[in-house]
Amino acid sequence: DGGSNITNYVVEKCDLSRGDWVTAVSSVTKTNCRIGKLIPGQEYMFRVRAENRFGVSEPLNSDKMIAKYQFDVPSEPRNAHVTKVNKECIFLAWDRPESDGGSPITGYAIERKERNSLLWVKANDTSVRATEYPCSGLIEG
Repeated sequence: DGGSNITNYVVEKCDLSRGDWVTAVSSVTKTNCRIGKLIPGQEYMFRVRAENRFGVSEPLNSDKMIAKYQFDVPSEPRNAHVTKVNKECIFLAWDRPESDGGSPITGYAIERKERNSLLWVKANDTSVRATEYPCSGLIEG
């Protein structure tokens, strides 16, 4: 602290595709902070400077990092199979994905396709929370 208490930290960021340093947060009193307005997939470096009443320190530089969301999309559901069939409805079941991407699964989207069609359409109006679904309105054939 150079003989005087640290009064503030200044955090700067550099989008490595552009190469210019800009102030991300100008007044940090703790030894951590949240940096916003990062572009996912972009590579960044950060640097921190300490301030006291005598001036500003040399920077501490971070390693390069790629900005990404804290969570990823889940992997696909596994082992889909039909459990029951009647004239207008089939009952589908599946196992949970191997990975939830770091965040709980909130539901599943069910799609269906006519035999000679290229298009998949939603079979359900709202997210399905269970790992089974009765798919109705089908045409026997």
